[in-house]
Amino acid sequence: YHNEENLLKLESPCGKHDFDLYLKNPINNRLIEFFKVFGEKHITELPTGKNLIRFVRNGLYISYLEDQNHVKFYIEDERKTKQLKKLIFRQINKSENCIDCGACGGGCPQGAITINPHFHINEKKCNKCLICTSTKYLKMSCIALHYKEKRIIINLKNK
Repeated sequence: YHNEENLLKLESPCGKHDFDLYLKNPINNRLIEFFKVFGEKHITELPTGKNLIRFVRNGLYISYLEDQNHVKFYIEDERKTKQLKKLIFRQINKSENCIDCGACGGGCPQGAITINPHFHINEKKCNKCLICTSTKYLKMSCIALHYKEKRIIINLKNK
């Protein structure tokens, strides 16, 4: 895994089905928008006053504390780990490179992706089909990742 711009480290403490991503910078709204496709967003206020944000769906759990740089991923079914990790890293790479061109919006059959003025996923329209993460028409489903002059890429090497 590598991203010269924002990745600090990646750990997999309990095996293949879970991993922790540590970014150099706090998690931003753009990354949160790209994670919406993975599940319903749940916010829990902790006794410390911080919010724990989780995206949960079909055995995939993404969680982080607001204003932190640590994201925790857990995949219940280890057989799905390789594919889900690939999709998660596509979304992270897309969030790092998004230029708000709007090309991805045409790939969503629900019309849930808009640019107004920045990338946004309408949670009421998005049915979590994940087509936006795996379209076969554009490399990694994002024009910016394919054509942008200076790209930021986190490489994923599954063993």
